[in-house]
Amino acid sequence: MPRTENIYVAFDESSLSIVEVTRLRENEYRLEQSLLFADENDPAFGDVIEVAPLEDESRFGSCPREAPCYRLLRVLEKAPFNHYMWVVSPQIAESVELKLFGDAVLEAGGHCDRVAGGVLMVSLPKGSPFDPEEALDRVTQDVLGPKPETRRYD
Repeated sequence: MPRTENIYVAFDESSLSIVEVTRLRENEYRLEQSLLFADENDPAFGDVIEVAPLEDESRFGSCPREAPCYRLLRVLEKAPFNHYMWVVSPQIAESVELKLFGDAVLEAGGHCDRVAGGVLMVSLPKGSPFDPEEALDRVTQDVLGPKPETRRYD
């Protein structure tokens, strides 16, 4: 099995991110993590990207010496995943229930990352019967209790 490594990638003109990847060929990598604050057009977990060495790193300061620095050229292959992101409370983030949720995501063939304390990112194969929104609702109820009943007064 190929081993993962960390590289720095400039995904746009203003930021440099360290990402976990698997090298497939020279300048081609598969992303092994979700990207924080990515939108639907950005590379995501499982995507294969093509990169080139970062020639002018001055706008980013300097590249750290512990990992190589690249700029994103393009996404070569989109992974067949649906991607989800939530911000969860500290109680949920540290709960056994969330650990079990992550285990269920893995059993469904997916991937689960928790970063910055409470940002939860899930990638699941398209067509997976596992419903992460429903499962996370159950986690929330188990940890925090049922949602209060809403009453409307006109």
